[in-house]
Amino acid sequence: MPEVFQIFYWILVWAFLIYSVLVSVFDLRTRRIDNRFIGAGLIIGFFLAISRCVLLGTVVPLLSALAGFLVCFGIYFLIHLLRSEQFGAGDVKLAAVVGLFVGSLGFAESIIAVLGGFVFALPAAIYYLFTGDRTFKLPFAPFLLGSCWLVFTLYSN
Repeated sequence: MPEVFQIFYWILVWAFLIYSVLVSVFDLRTRRIDNRFIGAGLIIGFFLAISRCVLLGTVVPLLSALAGFLVCFGIYFLIHLLRSEQFGAGDVKLAAVVGLFVGSLGFAESIIAVLGGFVFALPAAIYYLFTGDRTFKLPFAPFLLGSCWLVFTLYSN
């Protein structure tokens, strides 16, 4: 039975990779993240956390994924309240998805992933700051998801 869940787990990881590419391309083209993407990401992340629970024989991955979901949503929601003209609601919801996905590895990993999105976006933000184009809206999903995958790759075992 665990082999079936291990296969299911890796199918979900690949599904989230495809999801990440689609969301990034959509955000680059439209500067928004559709709610259908958020729903799909939540489903993938939830089942990934459940499959880790079964594989590891403990409920900890689900609890840390839910904690990652809530805290990452909270962090980005506060930023959205302060800077809503540059930081959209789609980014807030995507941070919750990333918190759920990476949170199944551990709570700290989810925080590192969502804060890493800012580190990844920093060079592009500095470039647009110094080129004088203050009206450009930087699509944040590729940076957030890139950070998510870096953390997932480094911390998954």
